[in-house]
Amino acid sequence: MAISQDSSTPSAPAELPDVTTGTSVTASFSPPAGSLVVAQVGIGYFATSTAPAVTLADSLGNTYTAKASKYDGLFDYAGIFSFYYATAPGSITLTVTRSIAAAAGVSIYPVVLDGCAVSQSGAGTGAASGTSSTTPGGSVTTTQAGSLVLFTAAIGNEPETLTPDSGCTTSQSWSDSTDEITFAYGQQAAATVTPGPSALGWTMNHVSAWAWAALEILPAIIPAPPVSAGPARQRQIGRASWRE
Repeated sequence: MAISQDSSTPSAPAELPDVTTGTSVTASFSPPAGSLVVAQVGIGYFATSTAPAVTLADSLGNTYTAKASKYDGLFDYAGIFSFYYATAPGSITLTVTRSIAAAAGVSIYPVVLDGCAVSQSGAGTGAASGTSSTTPGGSVTTTQAGSLVLFTAAIGNEPETLTPDSGCTTSQSWSDSTDEITFAYGQQAAATVTPGPSALGWTMNHVSAWAWAALEILPAIIPAPPVSAGPARQRQIGRASWRE
């Protein structure tokens, strides 16, 4: 089974401008049994040189695993978290908690995926930042054929026109005019064919600071069907059983 986006994925990120508390909450959604939720988070401060500590949990108390994150040292944080739901949890929300509660724009995009491995151990990750460039992005070394890379960027300027790199697509974007931040979410245009280094990101129309994070999603491994013994071999087995 190929990795695919489940219909329970929210139609747009939670877009939360000028948040002055340490927590931010998404709208509710209902992932099915056997799905992996990949929560992509962007935070844009007006100015702070200290990287925030960021955690994420659902409304049932499940703590998501932090997979990749980056702070650019000026304004922008990008992070990716994930959790596998073996059984359907019902309606849930996600809460992002950050250690620096100064006013900031916050964006949270939960993507619900089907066809993923239960364990995502060993998946490729990437994190990068820039303080003055037009190319928010970086590299991920993929590890399995059939995998899919998701990536996110927080950009210290708005509005931005973002052009995805070759082999990439933009899933969602939000221009936060209140906090002067742009958040973007993307993915590989097609599943990995040959694992190895892959450059993923965008080109934008202004020079800006940015933070970028990426995560490879591993596919579920479906066992190959047993090889038939074939008619001749089956007849031999049958004769041997009759002689016994």
